[in-house]
Amino acid sequence: MFKFIYKILFFLSKFSLGVNAKSQLPNTISHIIKRTIANRKEIITKNSHFLKQINAMNDLYSKLNTQIQNICIEQLKMIKANDLNTNQIDTLREQYQLLLKQIQYESKLRMG
Repeated sequence: MFKFIYKILFFLSKFSLGVNAKSQLPNTISHIIKRTIANRKEIITKNSHFLKQINAMNDLYSKLNTQIQNICIEQLKMIKANDLNTNQIDTLREQYQLLLKQIQYESKLRMG
């Protein structure tokens, strides 16, 4: 900030200022300092708000990620259950085929 004020003073010193302009110089510098401080406060406030928004988005991302993981786990459980059911159905089908063959064989023996 002091470099900025120094540059302004250097710039103003290059001009031949009248008595009235020279008397306004402290007011001008004071105004510049106040605006610089106000701008810094505004930037700090906006930065704080921005950081809160980023934290809120990170929280939402974390919750969404957890929900997605839970859904994937549930889907894997369903797939596993379906695989077990399919295996049981295949086993029952094989038993049914064997029983059917046995019945057909016994029928042939009785008829034959």
